[in-house]
Amino acid sequence: MNYPDWKNVAIVTGAGRGVGTAIATKLAKEHRVLVTDLDPDRAEKVANRLTTEGATVAFAKLDISKREDFSAALVKATDIWGGVGILVNNASVTKTTSIYEITQEEFRDVLGLNAG
Repeated sequence: MNYPDWKNVAIVTGAGRGVGTAIATKLAKEHRVLVTDLDPDRAEKVANRLTTEGATVAFAKLDISKREDFSAALVKATDIWGGVGILVNNASVTKTTSIYEITQEEFRDVLGLNAG
C-alpha cells in the first residue's frame, strides 16, 4: 500500500536526551524526523548526529506547555516535508515538590501536561 510521503514524517518531543533520543534514532532509520526539545541545543546536537548517520531530520525548540511552540514545530515539519503522520509525545514535566507537599494546582498542572 502506498501512503502519502508525509505519513512517514515524525515529530518526537523531548528528543534531546534519554528515551526521546532513542525513539528519534530508531524512527530516523525509516522516517523523516523533527527532533524537538525544550533545549534547542540538545535537539540540534541529536539532529546533527542523525544527519551524519544518513538520516533525514531537522530540529526545533518545543516547550510542551506552550501551544505556540507545538504549532511552530508542526508548521516547520509541514513546510519541510508536507505534513506529519506520526507524533511521539515523549516529553513530560515534573515538580520537585515532595508528594506530601505538592499543591492541588501543581498536581493538576503536571497531570494536565503529562496525561492531558
